[in-house]
Amino acid sequence: MAKIFNCPLCTKFYDNRRSLNAHMLKAHYDDYKEHGFSIDSYDDVTADAAREEDSRKHSDNFRPLDLSVENESLAYKEGYRFIDDADICYTIDEAKDKGWI
Repeated sequence: MAKIFNCPLCTKFYDNRRSLNAHMLKAHYDDYKEHGFSIDSYDDVTADAAREEDSRKHSDNFRPLDLSVENESLAYKEGYRFIDDADICYTIDEAKDKGWI
């Protein structure tokens, strides 16, 4: 399964760590510098609080993937089963953990 990386500050998603690093350098340079230019250093209370807040809510457009849509079909093949209006995909376990299903 492909791993997806998300920005700990603005929650944009990237398909590899290198792209996330480039985003951090361009969009969040000062904050990234304060964290020693290390993505791993962002595993802190602020990120956990944001994840917890996101886990309690979901959009009205949270729905199963539509296999007739090419990108959603590809996500399904990678193990994802749901999508929301921000085009964020979730596995069954992620949706259960968040209490959405």
